Amino acid sequence: MLAVEVWAHNWSGEAVCGLCGESFEMECAGAKLVSDSGPVHSPDGRVLCEVCAICLDAGPDFAARRMREHAALLREWAARVEALADRVEEIGLDRWASPEQVEAVRDLAREAALGLGPEG
Repeated sequence: MLAVEVWAHNWSGEAVCGLCGESFEMECAGAKLVSDSGPVHSPDGRVLCEVCAICLDAGPDFAARRMREHAALLREWAARVEALADRVEEIGLDRWASPEQVEAVRDLAREAALGLGPEG
């Protein structure tokens, strides 16, 4: 059986609603979708996801509708990622940047920002 419960937290910050996928600010307390059974990821085996104020305020019918909309967007996104993965496999190593290249450009950008470049 599922329920939405209020829990106290020892942190505040950005969270993601597991129902609709939207980011929201959590401050010391929040709502969680919990289950008596099923696949869960929490240490106590009950928490399924965080619930944002919009889903909490609107109720289960609205939240379920948002979940279905979010699931449809995730399916579309997954198809795009899969297609992009096929294209990424075609990239040759001669066209694949290295971490060292990124660091070198980062160093140049920092020097330019600080006026330490050739002109500074």
